[in-house]
Formats: sequence, C-alpha cells, structure tokens
Amino acid sequence: MKNKLNKITLATLCLGLAFFISCSDLPDINEQETTSSSSGKGASNPSSAGSKSSSSSAAQSSSSAALYSSSVVQAGSSSSNSSSSVATPSSNSTPSSSSVAVSSSSVVQSSSGGSPVTKEGIWSGKADISWYNATRETFRISKAEELAGLAQLVNDGTTDFYGKTITLNADIMLNDTTGWKDKWEYYEADNTWTPIGKDKTHSFRGTFDGDGHIVSGVYYYDGTNGRTIGLFGYINGGVIKKLGVVASYIYGLSGVGCLLGEAYNGSISSSYSKCIVKTKSGSGSDVGGLVGFSVGITISDCYSTSTVYGNSRVGGLAGCACGEDNVVYNLVNPSKISNSYSIGEVSGTSYVGGLVGMYMYKWDSGGVSTITNSYYDQTTSKQTDAIGKSVGKTTADMQTTEFASTLGTEFKYNAGGYPKLKWEK
Repeated sequence: MKNKLNKITLATLCLGLAFFISCSDLPDINEQETTSSSSGKGASNPSSAGSKSSSSSAAQSSSSAALYSSSVVQAGSSSSNSSSSVATPSSNSTPSSSSVAVSSSSVVQSSSGGSPVTKEGIWSGKADISWYNATRETFRISKAEELAGLAQLVNDGTTDFYGKTITLNADIMLNDTTGWKDKWEYYEADNTWTPIGKDKTHSFRGTFDGDGHIVSGVYYYDGTNGRTIGLFGYINGGVIKKLGVVASYIYGLSGVGCLLGEAYNGSISSSYSKCIVKTKSGSGSDVGGLVGFSVGITISDCYSTSTVYGNSRVGGLAGCACGEDNVVYNLVNPSKISNSYSIGEVSGTSYVGGLVGMYMYKWDSGGVSTITNSYYDQTTSKQTDAIGKSVGKTTADMQTTEFASTLGTEFKYNAGGYPKLKWEK
C-alpha cells in the first residue's frame, strides 16, 4: 500500500512539474506588447497568447511584417497620394494603447527598388508617353513623367508637335527642392533633366501653355558637353507661354537658360524664371536667366530673378537676343524683347548685361534687334548696361505701382516686392 501511494505521489509530482515547465514557456503578454510598441511596425494579437513561445514569436513577427509591408505603397499606385492608402490593423487585432500607430503619411517605394521617396509628386525619373496620340492636336499633362515623355517624343524624332498644343494642368516638381541652392552647388540632385528639344533637327515646334503653373527642381550639370540646355533645350518656331520655372540649377557649356537654351524663331510670353544658371568658367557662352541664345525670337511680358554666371554673352534675361543675315550686314529675322525685366545678379567676362548680354545680329556690327520698355535692377544685377540694351533702375523704383503700370497689363503691383504676372498667386 505504501509503495502504491509513493507511486501515486511521484506521478502527481511529475505531472505538476510538467505543468510548471509548460507554463513557464508561455510569453509574458505585457512584455510582448512592449516589444511590439517599441518596434513601431504593428501590435500584438492577444489571441495568440496560448501558443508556445516559438510559434507565438513567429506569428507576431509575421503579423508585424505583414502590417508594415501593407503600409508601403509602390510608386505609380493610384492610392499612393492618399492617406486612405495607409494600412490599418485587421479587425481581429486588438492593439494595446501603448502600441504605436502606423504613420498617416504613406511611404512610397521607388519602382526600381531604391530608397523610399517620402514626398508626394516628385518625378520618379521615368518617362510616360501614353498620353500622346498622333491624331490629336491638343493634350493636357499634369505629371512629371508626362513632361519627361514630352522630351522623349521630341528628342527621339517621334514628333515636333508642330500645329499642336500641350497644356500643363498642374505644378510639376522634378526634384525635392529643399535647400536646393546650397545642396546642388556641391551635390548632384536625384534626377537629372533631359531638355525638351536637343538641337535644330530635334526641336519643339508646338505650343506649350503653362496655364499659370510652375515647374520646379530642374537640374542639369555638364560643363563639357552641355549645349542647348534648359527646361526646353531648343525650339524652332515654338511658343511657350504662362509658365514659371523656379528652384532650378542649370550648368552647361553654351546656349544655357533656365526656361530655354536656344531658339530659332518662336515666342515666349507671360513667363518667368527663378534659377541659378551657369556655364563652365572661362569658356561658357550665351547664358541667360530665361533664355540662352536666340535668333528671331519674341520675348514679351516676362521677367527673371535668376542668378547668372558665364563667360561671354551673359544676360539677366537673355544671353544673346540676336538675328541672322542672308547677305553680309543685311539683317533678317531679328529678336525682339518688350515689357520685361530682370533683377538677378549677373557675372561674366565679355558682353555682359543686366538684361541682355548681346543684342547684335553679327558679332562685329551694330545692334539691330529691338528692346523696348524693358529694365533691369542696377543694384542687384551689379551691372550697368550700354545705352540701347535696356534701362537700368534702382530697386526702389522697380517696386513702385508706377513701375508695375509701366510694364503693361500683364503685370500687377506686388507690395514690398517686384511686379508679378497677373496669373501668379
């Protein structure tokens, strides 16, 4: 009997010991919640508390990973710009109050697998030409990829858009412009822009209507081979209107402008630039705050606050507003500038001007292209132009209601600053 009792007691002790060991393997719920909270990737599910430590931990990791991955939106997703795309815990999850909620700002993963882009609307670096239809005459674009698609279509010879109109439906950002002035002086931007139109053969010949929108973050850097550089590289009879180009850094060799590198005929109207434009020291030429080099172009109701550095033919608005001749000293097709101004600092070695660097149709003959009712700030530009190239004024003079009225109906008075175009906010 005693032996039987001893056996029962021993069996009971073994069962108790086994139960104790089993219970000690269970994870502490409070500890699990704390771990989940500190990870910031999700919350624990109390329903898994009865599992063993290994399977519970795996389930927790799997759940957290799933929650995190669902909050990452691939670039190009239609919901990437909406806070509704943020993932939320499933209905059977009961996060503790100490758990960290998923951020309401979606993380947009680049389609190439690179670093996530945390700002919405910045150019992915790709081109989209799906909007183009050869049978149509009018187009509307609203994304950076579509603007890059325009450059691709022109540069590869698909079309020059002659007789067609592209209207911009929204502001476009090609790069994150935070601290752009200092940053891009020493470091490359994420995206390098390919100008729209690369030469006279592959030039833009249509109408680009900015419709009161701006393009920001244009970045280009090539002081060795960079010719015909700007948002637009080359237009041949093309028209650009109601467009602003801001917070952009353009560094090339020749024919360099913020809005347009080179033009043969065509027009720019009701547009402006706020950029840094440079050419290679000692060799760069035809550099302008708005346009680099032009023949037979009409620039009207425009302004530039761009800082411009170059060597020869350097101007605050245009590097060279020129013409051409079919017989020696017989000018045809002169450039014309009217109702415009510039205020940016201008620096160069020869043929330098606050508004225009050169406006002669031939390097060794008199000026014949016309500049009317156009001005520059003598103080901020640090220039004093030759008579006929434009009229220099003081900063105070250019910030008056009278000056805004002088420029014409496309401008409006801007209290405490320089006149703005009427379409500007």
